[in-house]
Amino acid sequence: MNWLRSIVAAGCGIGLAVTFGTAIGSALAAQPEQINIAYQPLVAIPEGAMKQKGWLEDATKVPVEWKNFNSGGDVNTAFAAGAVDFGLMGLPVFVSGLAQGIPYRLIFLYDIPGTVDGLATRNGAGIKTVQDLKGKRIGVPFGSGADYMLQGALKENGLSPDDVIPVNLQPQPIVAAWMTEQIDAAYIWAPIVTKLIEQNGSMLITDGDMAKKGYFAGDVAVVANRFAEQHPDLVQAFVEQNLRAVKWVSSNGPGAYDTMMKEYELTPDQLKNGALPPATVFPDKAEQLSNKWLGNGAKGMIESSLRIGQFLASSKLIAQAPTPEQLGKGIDASFLEKAKAFD
Repeated sequence: MNWLRSIVAAGCGIGLAVTFGTAIGSALAAQPEQINIAYQPLVAIPEGAMKQKGWLEDATKVPVEWKNFNSGGDVNTAFAAGAVDFGLMGLPVFVSGLAQGIPYRLIFLYDIPGTVDGLATRNGAGIKTVQDLKGKRIGVPFGSGADYMLQGALKENGLSPDDVIPVNLQPQPIVAAWMTEQIDAAYIWAPIVTKLIEQNGSMLITDGDMAKKGYFAGDVAVVANRFAEQHPDLVQAFVEQNLRAVKWVSSNGPGAYDTMMKEYELTPDQLKNGALPPATVFPDKAEQLSNKWLGNGAKGMIESSLRIGQFLASSKLIAQAPTPEQLGKGIDASFLEKAKAFD
């Protein structure tokens, strides 16, 4: 707004200032040509069912462009460039982005990891315990929620990152590296981890195990600040249609599972074992607004984010961990609080 203040200060007149103010107000009210969503098709959550059904388009009457990304880090890059309006990412990626000044806010908790996401080991690699990982090659997307969990698992079992050989791999390349025995283990999410188990693998640690030790790295939805400020009605619709998808999938609504299998190209067994409760839990509005997560000033989510920030900073993945004040401004439960619950 410095340009507007300069024009008015230069004596261009009250009428011109009013004209500019009216133009700005109109721009804020105008609907966008399309909604751009950064989407990760390998993350099995109800948003994929919402995408297949076209619910957001129906609710907003605005075209939606679903842009596929391989990782949350790529999603952060898109937000930094102003290329997307909404996005899906793991909580550590959000904390990293906030620390780096990306202008967005967290508005929704997609999933709570359960019994499937975790550390898979290749049978024959000689790994029976976490301590056996010493000197082994472990595939993981650096800076992701899986990376956070892996580092936590090592720490909880008396190992340091220097005791293993981490290999920075995106989800699909992890499968290829596994099949060619270039890695001995991988910390990754469903449905990739399910494929590793099917290909001569065993699960050593799950995210559920790590959650009992205080580690959390579920997936969240974020929205660009400028989009939230200009189009709060569309943000409200986005949250509500996600809640609708959670209700539809969790209640085994007719056609829900078939729709998810189509979106993620999963077999019925892969869907059951890797994408549905208890493998992954999709919290409804009440659960998300509990004191553990986004209720009571989002203290629970802020606490989890602070711990992640400390990990990222100590691992030199970010220069400095975000403060509680930064996280308080970057986590916005107001749209969820006002959303239709679809009970």
